[in-house]
Order: sequence, then C-alpha cells, then structure tokens
Amino acid sequence: MRLLELLPEFGCEILYGSDKDISSLMIHSKNVSEKAVFFAVKGERHDGIAFVDEAKRNGAVAVVMEGKAPYYIDGLTYVKASNINAVQAYMAIKLFRLDELAPKRVGVTGTNGKTSFTIIASEIFTRIGHKSAFTGTLGTNIQGFDSELTDNTTYPPALYAKLLSKASSEGYEYVFSEVSSQGIALNRVNGFSFGYAVFLNLTQDHLDFHGDMEEYFQQKSKLFGQTDVSVINISDEYGKRLYDSLVKEGKKAVSFAIREDADYCLSNVRHLGNDTEFTIKTSSFSEKFVIPMLGEHNAVNASLAVTIAHLEGLGIAGIKKALLDIPQIRGRLEKVYDGDTKVYIDYAHTPDALVKSIDAIRQSSEGQLTVVFGCGGGREAEKRCIMGRIAAKNCDLAIITTDNPRNENPNEIISHIISGIPGENDNYIVIPQRAKAIEYALAATAFGNVLIAGKGHEEYILVGDEKLPFSDKGCVQSIYG
Repeated sequence: MRLLELLPEFGCEILYGSDKDISSLMIHSKNVSEKAVFFAVKGERHDGIAFVDEAKRNGAVAVVMEGKAPYYIDGLTYVKASNINAVQAYMAIKLFRLDELAPKRVGVTGTNGKTSFTIIASEIFTRIGHKSAFTGTLGTNIQGFDSELTDNTTYPPALYAKLLSKASSEGYEYVFSEVSSQGIALNRVNGFSFGYAVFLNLTQDHLDFHGDMEEYFQQKSKLFGQTDVSVINISDEYGKRLYDSLVKEGKKAVSFAIREDADYCLSNVRHLGNDTEFTIKTSSFSEKFVIPMLGEHNAVNASLAVTIAHLEGLGIAGIKKALLDIPQIRGRLEKVYDGDTKVYIDYAHTPDALVKSIDAIRQSSEGQLTVVFGCGGGREAEKRCIMGRIAAKNCDLAIITTDNPRNENPNEIISHIISGIPGENDNYIVIPQRAKAIEYALAATAFGNVLIAGKGHEEYILVGDEKLPFSDKGCVQSIYG
C-alpha cells in the first residue's frame, strides 16, 4: 500500500520526501525491515528521533514524528504528526485491514484484575474449542512476537494491529486484551473496535499520570464508546456510574454485581483450600463454579469471564469443566512454595490489590502471615502510606523493602510507607535489600504463609535508569533449593 493511501487526512503533513510503497509499520528501529514506516515516538527516557539513522539502515522508507528532525536523510520521507499514536493507529488499522479480520476483540479495563481476566477468559474459550489469545502485561500467547513486545500493558497501535492480523491468519476466534487507562489516554487503541468491553473496578492508582480519580475514570470510560456490548461491574461505584450513563445513552450494557441484583450476580463465595467456589445467578440459570485460585477477587475475574462466555452462547457444563483446569497465572497469587510455609508472589502494587491478596490468603489458610512489600519510585507517592497502614493492620509481620525505586531514594520511599503505620503497630521491620527481606521472611515464618507483593512476574528491578536482573520467584527457589 502507498504511504499517501495510509496517511489520514487530518493531523499530519509531509515535511520532506515523496510517496513510497509501504509493507510494515515499526516502533523499534532494530526490528525495521524493508519498506517500513518507523514511528519515532518520544518516550520517558529516549526520543525515537535518535534512532532514525538505524531505522533507515534497516530498510525504513518513511518516518513519522511529532517533533523536528535535526537533519533529513535522502531517500527517507519525513511525516510530522500532531498525535503520533493516533496517526499510528489509523495507519495500522488500514494497512492490516482490521475491519475485515475474524477474531472478535474483547477489551478489559480496571485498576486490578485485567491480566487474570484475559487469561481465564482465553482459557475457557480455547478449552471449549474456540481458539483464543490474550494480550497484556504478561505478553501474548500468539507466537513470534517476543522481540517486539514492550513493557506496556496496552501495546502501541502498530504492534497491536500486527498481533491481530497474525491471530486472524492463525485461526484465532477471540482475542482478549488488557486496555489500560494510560493506553487509552495515549491513543493506543484509538480507532480499534471491540465486540465486548469489560469494566472490572476503579481504585487508587496512576494518579501521578492522571492527576485525580475523575480524570482516571474519564479515560477508562472512553473504551466503552468503542464496543458493541459493555459488561460492567456495578458493585464498583465508578462501574455503577458508567453503567447508568451507558443505559441513559441507549447503549447495550450488561450489569454484573457481587451479592446484589444484576443481569449476572455473583454470590456464595467459599474458600476451599487452594480452590474457590462461587455461584452465578442470571435470569436463565443459577450454577456453582469452582476455580483453582484464591480469593473473592479472582471469583469476580472468573465470573466476568463466564459472563462473556455465556453471552457468546458457550454451554455452562463446558465452562465449568474449563474453569477447573485453569493454570496458575504467573505472578498473580502464584504459589511458588508449598510446605509448612506456603509462599505466594503477587503483582499487588495498589492499596486495593494488597488488601484483596492478604484477605484471600487469610480466608484460605491458617497460621502466621508475613508480607514483604515496597512501593515503586517515580509513581504516585500518596498510596505509599496507605499500603503501609494496610500491611501493618492485616498481617502478623510486615517487612518493608525496595520495589523498583527508579530515580528515587529507596530509603525515602520506605519512610513514606512507614508514615502511614499507626504508632500502636510495631509488627513491621525494614530490610531495604529485597533478596534479604525475602530470606528473612521465609526464616521468620516457620508455619504459615508468606506473601511477596508488588513485582509478581517481573524478572528485573529498576534502579535509576538500569534494569537489573531480579526475580521474587527465583529468589524463593534459590533459598529452598
């Protein structure tokens, strides 16, 4: 397809060069191939314009940028975009002919639970015979994209469109995608349509990016203008507000609730050791389901996945069977050691997620509960004292440590956490080195449970501008041998 065919009529202009044949769209200069458009995106640490020369050497014939190029390279067409991600999305949808592709797209948004929902849902559909994929924080199960995946929960538009195209060619019927508020705000899903959009919850997080909860809510709400059917958790106050708004606008919305009236109602949650049993009631059925996961929050994630499956006409018996075989999800209350001491790693890095992970372990297992956690640097500072208060109040021993300090002083972050702990609570200690904190927790908990929170699946720790190798799971395994 020609460059001029792909470019939108709005928000961009050619500064230098001419029309070209285009075969691919790339965001990483090292992955550029012949006849590619390179998007010189300005990130937190690097400006893509610095990699234009490499992109040209690897075969790029055009570059799209928001800023100015220090010089022009002959043979390369330069396009200035007022919003580079919006232009990228428009071009990607057009190049890959996404409106003609088969996979039905399901987008899910919420502060917590997106990863678990997408994996549970894709497993249900696949196990019943409908090949399905997931995309998000843990990557994707569509093969061949390891070198192109980013750390973003919601991928850049060119990569997401390429994934959807590959899913279509490989016979996937459904793609379940995490859609973050930042991804929406940065136009990464601009122009993409979804068969379903799911709202899980909205609690304090990302206020360093959005400024306040209202703006956070408004960004998430935008997703529901890009879908055929909205499925909303109305037990969440923001979900209820969103649902009422959609109904008022005459849009198709399905309600889900926890122990209250809704189109799909979750109730009777019971903790059965390593499993959780729950009931879903609708106008057409009332059935018990079991998942091999801990916590009411995972019952909610699973129930919303069941809701989508039922809306798509999948049989209840098949859904029940599929849920029983859901694999442990990496870094999501993942049990990494099971002895007299049970050790879990979890990605919980918000107040709400930490409360729910602690409660899930308390409900399912007896004995002491030790929690190892910290808070990331360069992110919302206000939640640190809240998480300190939660940990001290709800566990027997809290070990406060380092978690991706980035360019902040780890000791200052720890001081922020401690400031939220009431004076009467003396059940915490500080061990800044994360590996030593984990080692201490395992030694101090002879019988009971250890929750290592904050990093989950991550295999690195961010210190300054460096990404150093580190894994909570690997640390536990090295101690137990």
